[in-house]
Formats: sequence, structure tokens, C-alpha cells
Amino acid sequence: MKQFQEVVITNSSKQKGASVPIANTEHSATLNVCVDIAETNEPSITVKLNNKEQVLFTDTSMEEFVLPTISFSDDRTYCYLIFTDFQVHIKIECEGVIIDVWLLDKSDDEQVVESTYLYWEELFGLED
Repeated sequence: MKQFQEVVITNSSKQKGASVPIANTEHSATLNVCVDIAETNEPSITVKLNNKEQVLFTDTSMEEFVLPTISFSDDRTYCYLIFTDFQVHIKIECEGVIIDVWLLDKSDDEQVVESTYLYWEELFGLED
């Protein structure tokens, strides 16, 4: 069974976020979710696979450059990283992981602004 493991907080002058490990009995991978100003000095939400390959990117504002609040579903198949107005939702599914970036606007309506899907083969580096 694939589940989220304990997160490691990222708190530097250029990145705020967390490393979110996903593991089963045979394989593991980490999704590094951060508000990042390291490369462009313009804030963006980035998700990198094993702190290397960028798999999701969306522009944001400096208001989001805070440590996120992190929570999990009871069965640890959902992980939520809540910044200021943006939230990153990671969901474990049968064939892979869905990563969504949500924007909570001032009218309390939520909308997905960026989304991607990673198959287990991609996540765990099992592709031929």
C-alpha cells in the first residue's frame, strides 16, 4: 500500500515548503513542494520529483512565501499544503499521484489553477 511518510520542512531565504515522501514496501520517492524565489527572484509554486525534475509550476505572489500548514487524510492518501491563498493537494490513486494547485479567491470559491498526474512508473523511476 502506498502512503505518505513524514514530511521534512523546507525553510530557507529562497524556498518555503516541504518534502513529501511517498513509499510502499519496495519503492519510495519525494515530492518537493515549495514557494520558490531561488531561480528567478519571482515567486512561484514548484513541485519537483526527488528535488530534480520539475513536474509542476505556477506563478504566485510574495504573500505565498510562508511556511505551509500541512495535513493528511486519516488514511494518509491525501496530503494538503496550505500557503496563503494557494493550496497544493496531492492524492494517491491506484495508478499514480494527482497534484493540484488550488487558488482560494476572496469570494470563497476555489479553483484549480494547475494540475498534473504522475504514474507510479514515473514517480519511482521504473520506466524503461
